[in-house]
Amino acid sequence: MLPISSSLTATQAGLARLRLPEPALYVLIGAAGAGKTAVAAAFPADWRLSLDDCRALVSGCAGDQAATAPALNVFHAVLAGRLANRLPTVVDATSTHHTHRISLVDRARAHRMPAVALVLRTPLALCQTRQYTRPPARQVPPDVIARQHQNIPHTASLLQEGFAQAHDVTTLDLLRILLERATGTSADGLLAEFRAVFGDDLAAVVSPHPVPGHLRLAVAG
Repeated sequence: MLPISSSLTATQAGLARLRLPEPALYVLIGAAGAGKTAVAAAFPADWRLSLDDCRALVSGCAGDQAATAPALNVFHAVLAGRLANRLPTVVDATSTHHTHRISLVDRARAHRMPAVALVLRTPLALCQTRQYTRPPARQVPPDVIARQHQNIPHTASLLQEGFAQAHDVTTLDLLRILLERATGTSADGLLAEFRAVFGDDLAAVVSPHPVPGHLRLAVAG
């Protein structure tokens, strides 16, 4: 496994190539089941702040909606500490409510950090279908998902809210960041090894250049 410093260097280099600022507050925006957690996995684990994880901390169950209030206390306390120390943070939550996004932008700005919106526009039917693969306690009702999906803002609206940048995730090669962080080398180097073992056909399947739609982390389960 790579030393932490090497892992972070690879992530930072990847973000620079994508012209994403670092440090920053990266806010994932998408309906339940859109693939936000898969996108968050492109970033180092200690950058990620998930409301589901906070629910699990206070109740033992990530899907316990009754634990949302105390979980939010944990979430906001951790976020405050990270922003005060100007640490890059990935917010893994739906963030489809305007007031929630504005609060995050304001808090980042108070600590002189940019807020970057990463939007997942996964089809509604796919978001709803994925609920059946989740444990019952973590399934979100179809009408709630539909409302979240309808409330996903356009990029221009996010910039008006104060985000320094706003991107549809499908336009970003986050898979390359994940590969580079995991291997400590370029994704091209990893693919050369993959090709030597498995051949050209399978190498073409996993190659991020060009990135096939089915490999985009935005549509990962």
